[in-house]
Amino acid sequence: TFGGIDYSCFSGKLHWIPLSSETYWQISIDRIIVKGQVIACPRGCQAVIDTGTSLLTGPLGSIIAIHDHIGVSEDSSGQFVVNCRARNHLPDIVFVINGIKFPVPAKAYIQQVRQGHCRSGLEGSFFPAQSEELWILGEIFLCQ
Repeated sequence: TFGGIDYSCFSGKLHWIPLSSETYWQISIDRIIVKGQVIACPRGCQAVIDTGTSLLTGPLGSIIAIHDHIGVSEDSSGQFVVNCRARNHLPDIVFVINGIKFPVPAKAYIQQVRQGHCRSGLEGSFFPAQSEELWILGEIFLCQ
């Protein structure tokens, strides 16, 4: 439905979030919380909503802080991995946007790649030092 809403295609409540830039579908994030603690974007940051991205992408330092906080580790090949059995016990990553909490559960951000082997769906990226902290919220976020 272009320019309208087909309520039969989703469940839950629809929240309108103002764009911070019309260049992309860019919004402001208030903060990112894990286990009740602000773990990223403590002074707010920007995010692009992208249906063409499957992962959650953010500044490498923030991604490492989240991984450390939830117990994800880097293996010898540079993949961020976790025991699949731990997935049911990992906390939500909560994006606070326009004062509204959007929790992303572990079942969304931890992906099973083969039997017993899971990896994180969070990916770190590098941005120039002078640029603002920017996230790309892909399918992992949008499908919640």
